[in-house]
Amino acid sequence: MLLRYTLFRSLHRCILAVLLLLVFARPGESQAQTAPDGPALPSVAAPAAPPADRSTVKPETDPPQAAVDSNAQAEAVPTDPRMARLLAYEDSLMVLGDSLVGARRYEDREAACVAFIPTLVKALKTPGSFDYPFDRVRSLSVVRSDDERFRVFTFQMMLWDRTYRYFGAIQFADEDLKLRPLIDGSLFMTDSMALTRQLDPDNWYGALYYGMTMRKYKGERYYFLLGFDGQDMFSSRKLVDVLHFDKEGRVHFGAPMLEVPEPTLTDAEFEMGLKPKERSGPAAFTHRFFLEYKTEASASLRYDPELELIVFDHLIPENPLSAGIRSTYVPDGTYEGFRWEKGEWRYVEKVFTQTQAAPPVYAPAQPKTDPGNYEQRRP
Repeated sequence: MLLRYTLFRSLHRCILAVLLLLVFARPGESQAQTAPDGPALPSVAAPAAPPADRSTVKPETDPPQAAVDSNAQAEAVPTDPRMARLLAYEDSLMVLGDSLVGARRYEDREAACVAFIPTLVKALKTPGSFDYPFDRVRSLSVVRSDDERFRVFTFQMMLWDRTYRYFGAIQFADEDLKLRPLIDGSLFMTDSMALTRQLDPDNWYGALYYGMTMRKYKGERYYFLLGFDGQDMFSSRKLVDVLHFDKEGRVHFGAPMLEVPEPTLTDAEFEMGLKPKERSGPAAFTHRFFLEYKTEASASLRYDPELELIVFDHLIPENPLSAGIRSTYVPDGTYEGFRWEKGEWRYVEKVFTQTQAAPPVYAPAQPKTDPGNYEQRRP
């Protein structure tokens, strides 16, 4: 009963914190936004490139030459009141973010989370905030769509049991703030639900997003988000999710556009000694892709713009006897991936196929500078 009460209290406080977004947002801001190119989403005739620094938030009038710090720190003094306001909010978010991530006591992290959300919303209400990067707030991840129509904020909080809850919001490009909060519902999702269902912002699979790439197919735009989920003390996840808009402009997460890499079995089937069967029918597709691995390991999942592939580590169990237990999986040095083909991300079993007939041989640059006698060991 005590554990159930504690869990209920934590979820109640976390959801309460997210609802602060609705309290501090202007009327109508939390309503469903219209998709890019739709009737209600504000058009962006010529989207600007992502700002190089905070000075790209344009003042209403050209400011005089900014003073330079006497200590030669090259930090310009803001003269535009909007810039000064954003800098002040960013300073507050930095302090709260440090407590949100680094505080030892759960109650302190929770208090920082409750204060962090309205502070961020107030900052975003500042005119010109869409071009402000908030890059000094290390606990806050900001990814921007390729077409400059919106950007996604995400951050995480570790609970008392070393699991994580995620918070987020979508800010649309507009002169007035248009914000759509994201409420993490992953705690109540089974793996089957997470893989096969389309979700909405009120029931979002929470993650800390660190990348985004866009694809167009049959006149629709699909935004593929790369994220991290701390999961628990035993395993972590990298993931690919799909953000898209329907005809009414509502936000949706997930679409069956990612080919399943390989046949999978449940834990019970592994315990029974069953082996994956070869796929005999058409390729299967999932709404989102998960790469789950041992917490102490480091696995990569990223979009490579040169290869135009989503590339990720191939994982194997540390011990063959632990096959199927994802908390024992680690990278083996090879890479798999997804290639975009006709509106789908098709699975690529091996991304890099180059091989060498012999390993590279070390040779000292100058004679008598070979302390390991490698030169003498050469055949």
